[in-house]
Amino acid sequence: MNIFKNVRSIGLFFLICMGFCVALLGQSQNPAVTSTFHCLGIRWAPTGGGVAVHCQTQYRLWGAPAWKDGMELWYDADTAEYRGSIVNLTPGASYEIRLTLTGTSTEAVVTATTWSDVFPIAQTIPVTSSNQKLVINQSGSALGYIVYSPAPGSECTIDVANAQSSCVELAAGVHHVIIRGLNLLGATDHGIEFLGSGSHDVVIEGCDISNWGHGAKYEGAVYGNGVERIVVQRNRIHHPRFDANSWQEPPESGQPSGHPYGPIGVHFEYGGGNFVIRYNEFYSDSDHYFFDIIQGMADSLEEQFPVRDTDIYGNYLANCWDDAIQAEGGNVNVRIWGNFIEHFFVAIAAAPCSKGPLYIWRNVCGYSRYSARYTNSDEYGRGELLKAGWDRFAARGRVFLFHNTVLQPPPSGGQTLPMGVGVSIKDGGGPIYEHVTRNNIFTSNKRSWVFKDSSNSCSNDLDYDIYHGSLFNDCASNPHESHGVIISSFPAYDPANGFRQYYLALGSPGIDAGIVIPNFNDNYVGLAPDIGAFETGLPPLEFGIHAYESSQSLVVTSPNGGEQWRRGEIRQITWNASGISEPLIIEILQGETVSGTVATDVSAATGSYNWTVGRLESGNFVSGANLKIRITCLATGQVVWEGSI
Repeated sequence: MNIFKNVRSIGLFFLICMGFCVALLGQSQNPAVTSTFHCLGIRWAPTGGGVAVHCQTQYRLWGAPAWKDGMELWYDADTAEYRGSIVNLTPGASYEIRLTLTGTSTEAVVTATTWSDVFPIAQTIPVTSSNQKLVINQSGSALGYIVYSPAPGSECTIDVANAQSSCVELAAGVHHVIIRGLNLLGATDHGIEFLGSGSHDVVIEGCDISNWGHGAKYEGAVYGNGVERIVVQRNRIHHPRFDANSWQEPPESGQPSGHPYGPIGVHFEYGGGNFVIRYNEFYSDSDHYFFDIIQGMADSLEEQFPVRDTDIYGNYLANCWDDAIQAEGGNVNVRIWGNFIEHFFVAIAAAPCSKGPLYIWRNVCGYSRYSARYTNSDEYGRGELLKAGWDRFAARGRVFLFHNTVLQPPPSGGQTLPMGVGVSIKDGGGPIYEHVTRNNIFTSNKRSWVFKDSSNSCSNDLDYDIYHGSLFNDCASNPHESHGVIISSFPAYDPANGFRQYYLALGSPGIDAGIVIPNFNDNYVGLAPDIGAFETGLPPLEFGIHAYESSQSLVVTSPNGGEQWRRGEIRQITWNASGISEPLIIEILQGETVSGTVATDVSAATGSYNWTVGRLESGNFVSGANLKIRITCLATGQVVWEGSI
């Protein structure tokens, strides 16, 4: 069943292909599939497509007997192309995808593989503390990355003390590099800078970046121009040297008051997209706010961040005077989900989405503030969950919003207005086109507009949401929220919720009240999906540097207990790992006591280690019974396996 009304679309063609296997039936062009860790982006331009011809999407793990339904691809009439994504997939797994034009014999079956969480390592280069920038000009390959990290058991701080432009500089074109576990501070411009274009397949993880910049507009803790396939994960990015100005105060650099101006968390200009920014923590204090937190710029919308096939998820984002996430450009198969956003003006900006589709789901947003001029919180002014719209020739891409929760934190002492957004979706960039909403909790701190589109465009499709407020200029020919639920007070949340958890209270109007969206919520518990970001009966969303670490797993396949290994023999310790990118420590135990370290800085991706029995890097080997092997992640200290020899 197609749950989304057909609304007219206008857009341009944007196609970047990756390799895949394809089988075709009927007249068709080959689909293109682009991978990330958890998603596959699809583009297909078959003969016979059209707005009235739906493209059914199904998928399954390679070799699995049963197909699962995905969400139908969206048809872009200007380019005669279907586009869309399959989400919530397993990293490092191969999938079959079947695309079918309903009512025709046209069908395509493609095979694609998601990215693995485990990166193969060719070389690890130890980095020591320094007051000089680290210059990286050596590349790895797809067969093995080069890792720059502190020596095992040590820490590394690069503090350039305001004497150099960056703490880490990557030469133009550098690729297949991992920057891991560095403390970076004191740069005059950027914490980590891609110097020149052409870099790709770079991972920045487990770093702490602070105290960068000299007050210019686009100074990023991470900055790149003309790069693609960059992963930024599990970093703390916080406390830039300077403070951005709010909308009602002049910037520190002396520019005229108006638009915020100042430091940025992650900034990518131009480039090819296919970025992943996940499980990071961006935060600061009231005197060192960000301008935007995640954003980018380009001369044309099609080249502007996040470009295409980009995922932003599992982050904690706070303390910015403008956009926490600025996704204003082509947004071809861009996905933003599972983020917690507070102390912002605009949570997510997509003004415009020129190509699409852009998917925004299961995000939570809280405190919103427009101005630093007032101490009375009732006079702060408020922003929105989503800034949308542009002119009809630029804002032509489809935008989907599913299962987002807009909170209204209570007012500060002595004040009356809640501290959340004033409008959930607002035409901050111009008329809003092609927006589809389902299963969201939309609120307004004054119970004014939850959806404000002054153009009264009838191309939008809002339904099955809970909302506290009004719909500005509801379209008579395409009425909004015909199945939605308007509420007179803010939603009630379960008093047993943990920190940053917002399950609805039992008996709330949104429990089991949502509509099924294939591949996005078909794992619901109960009679139907809950409305909002949290599904009762499922594990909570997690945010920040420790999010979903429990999803890491490692199983040792040899030894598996009962073996007799003799001192001096070379024996292979083997394992299967999932979700582990950091290096491992292998230890030998006598009962529950650690006897010594077999090896440190072992790549999880290798799946094996050749051990000369009895030889240790440290400690004393004691032969006998009741021996165990323990494997621990070097960076986090998390034990991922322990078992008997």
